[in-house]
Amino acid sequence: MAEELTSRPDQNLRIAIGAAVVLHVALLALLSVQWTRGERRFDNPPMEVDLIADTGPVSTAPEISEAPPAAKLGEEEALSREALTAPPEPPATVAAPAKTAVKAPPSKAPPAKGPPARRPNTPTGRLDGIAEGLSKEATKAPGRGVPAAQTAAEVRKSIDVAIDGKILPFWRRNVPSGVDIDQLRVVIEIRLNPNGSIADVRQKGELAGKTDSNVPQQALFVERAIRSVRQAAPFDLPAEYYDQWRVWDVTFRAKGI
Repeated sequence: MAEELTSRPDQNLRIAIGAAVVLHVALLALLSVQWTRGERRFDNPPMEVDLIADTGPVSTAPEISEAPPAAKLGEEEALSREALTAPPEPPATVAAPAKTAVKAPPSKAPPAKGPPARRPNTPTGRLDGIAEGLSKEATKAPGRGVPAAQTAAEVRKSIDVAIDGKILPFWRRNVPSGVDIDQLRVVIEIRLNPNGSIADVRQKGELAGKTDSNVPQQALFVERAIRSVRQAAPFDLPAEYYDQWRVWDVTFRAKGI
């Protein structure tokens, strides 16, 4: 009884394997029949092929000359030498135009020469010859249109240079020193005689620049200024302008006048 139970699974397995083999064989046979009898269809369309002659790619590279470079350079040099040594072509001759008689312009008379230009008078600080020069300018002033005030200003400038230049060396030796001395300033009035000598010298106005520090030098400052004027006299000034320099004011400072 036990042997029958164990033999049945083996028998069933053999039956199942045999049935599977039969089914596979039947399926292969069916597919073979359909392959041999059925129409074969291709999804891709057929391709058209044209038979043409064999062609190859054409090269576009420049052709290389077989002549060596030296030969070409020699040829170019020979051509340039021939161009330089070749004689230039003669210029084309152009017929000269006929000459026409031209009347000479009438000669102009040379312009009349005017009076020579005068050299301008430059102030030099000296009064030598100033009287003569100013008198000539005064006589010619109306003809040239120069105002009289300008001539008077030039005279006063020359007189001022002459008087200050005579006093300044003495004042530099006499000026006192001290604290705040450069703040002081005084005006000295000079009255002169016609011959340039001093008639009177006095202080004009108040002493300016006074501080507590320069109190000891204030009176000495005025005294030294008057002394410098007296030491510089007499003054060499033009007598015809005595009315202008008869009374003259000079301002004294510690640094100069």
